[in-house]
Amino acid sequence: MRRTDPRWRGDDGFSLIEALIVLTVLALAMLPLASTQFNSRRTITQADLQTQAMQVAVEQIERARMGGFGSAIADTIQDGDFLVLTQVLPDSTNPFLEEVQIVVNWESSRGPQALVVSSKRSDR
Repeated sequence: MRRTDPRWRGDDGFSLIEALIVLTVLALAMLPLASTQFNSRRTITQADLQTQAMQVAVEQIERARMGGFGSAIADTIQDGDFLVLTQVLPDSTNPFLEEVQIVVNWESSRGPQALVVSSKRSDR
């Protein structure tokens, strides 16, 4: 026997409780994705800062090469968010070599960071 009452047709859709349960499950499933997105963004920001620091260091090394290493002097400069320390050091193993060392320091969400780039050259 078939019921003709429209309240019992079976195609009424979802109840409010069923919809809330589905939304809760979806929200819980999205939490790890949001965490992964946040961590990825932080890692990308750190990589970007390291790339910028490398560019600053290479620029300082190239300036020293163009002017001759003898013209490079021990100096500290502020380049945007980076503190750049230039040091001219004699080579400990070969008296005919000199080394220009560039230390780039910056602050990140992980604390203070540093990058060291050096280049050697013969006076001859």
